[in-house]
Amino acid sequence: FILPRPSLPPCLRWAFWVSPMTYGEIGVSINEFLAPRWQKVSIGNTTLGQSVLARHGLNFDSYFYWISIGALVGFVIFFDLGFVLALTYLKPPGMSRAIISKEKLSQLREREDCKSSDNDSTLVASPRTNAEKQKTGNVVLPFEPLIMTFKDVQYFVDTPPEMKEHGFNQEKLQLLHNITGAFRPGILTALMGVSGAGKTTLMDVLSGRKTGGTIEGDIRIGGYPKIQKTFARVSGYCEQNDIHSPQITVEESILFSAWLRLPPEIDPETKAVWYSLFIF
Repeated sequence: FILPRPSLPPCLRWAFWVSPMTYGEIGVSINEFLAPRWQKVSIGNTTLGQSVLARHGLNFDSYFYWISIGALVGFVIFFDLGFVLALTYLKPPGMSRAIISKEKLSQLREREDCKSSDNDSTLVASPRTNAEKQKTGNVVLPFEPLIMTFKDVQYFVDTPPEMKEHGFNQEKLQLLHNITGAFRPGILTALMGVSGAGKTTLMDVLSGRKTGGTIEGDIRIGGYPKIQKTFARVSGYCEQNDIHSPQITVEESILFSAWLRLPPEIDPETKAVWYSLFIF
């Protein structure tokens, strides 16, 4: 709320005139209480509108309405220019690294190089496949590129009561109709369609995020039927309404995800080096 001008102590009267809210209040109040419907004369030969304005310390002439508009426009220009200049010339004091410092990163890299020179053996991928190993800097992590295929995927939900009231008599409402496709490793795939076509629904079904309804069809990972527990452990999925926690940084989120998903055979130092090379 805005303190009326008469209620301010004398030492703070100047603050009344430097606040943009003041000019907004003056303009709105004058526009309202100097209108013809407030011109009925009351006690003291003053109108009702003038009495209300005087009680709140806003008994200005009508031309103050235009002064207020000009002042508000001036504030907008002033603050916009201030933001532009600040973003152009002011630099952040420094980049804080909540996870690992550059000195620590250098030590970890040197230690990893020593390990590589002392031991020619590297971490290997799953023995059941001969997939190409993925490298990040000097660290070799087990990674097996897999393809996700889905065929004749259908998704049904219970019919809402509102639709039944409008004559829809079927017990189930089908949201996905025989969807077939594939997501290949190393290829960015864009799922496009009009609003309401079912893009988010399809992604939620394939990722196993749908807890209600009935899912039909064949979903496979690397040629094997998808097991949700395993898929959730090795994959990452950001839902449409996912919100990043304001209590942690993006780096901390990525590191936490890496700690959860990388195999336990990989020692913490290797995980830290891999993460650091990836995030930088």
